[in-house]
Amino acid sequence: MYAGDVRATYMAETVTILLAASCVPIALKLFSWVLIRKIDVVTLPEALRLYALWSGVGLLMAFVGTYFPLIYRTTDTVRHLATNFIRIGACLMPFTAMTNALYFTLRAGGKTMVTFLFDSAFVWLINIPVAYVLSRYTAMPILLLYACCQSLEIIKCIIGTVMVKKGIWINNIVADKKGEV
Repeated sequence: MYAGDVRATYMAETVTILLAASCVPIALKLFSWVLIRKIDVVTLPEALRLYALWSGVGLLMAFVGTYFPLIYRTTDTVRHLATNFIRIGACLMPFTAMTNALYFTLRAGGKTMVTFLFDSAFVWLINIPVAYVLSRYTAMPILLLYACCQSLEIIKCIIGTVMVKKGIWINNIVADKKGEV
């Protein structure tokens, strides 16, 4: 529909980039609360309100995702799949944002091996085997399979949260060999 329209393509790409970029400050704010342990004392209603606020970006992405596939000249089946893939990603946006914030905190603390494990090892040891088993040994439709595989991000989110809350991520880079500063 809009495949030949440079302005429409530019606008769609700009909106997508802005949506993705808006998730970073939200995730960093959440993570700063984790670091100062403010999140430990938040009440359940307050946590649910904050989750709803952070999920707003995902909802906006889900709404825009309906129109984004219209930019490309393709079949209705492909547009339907693309729209639903975007919606699934939108639903998992809060977990993805949290995982990215945790990942960058671990990396900033000097835990490069952990970030390697978060990036590569998790994909090869968890994501790919789960996707293979689900695609080969079940009759699961592609959208459900995609949702299951993307939901594995929640595991990374939990592991990262535990590591950061325990302070495992902190490396003292100014102490000498005896541990004195």
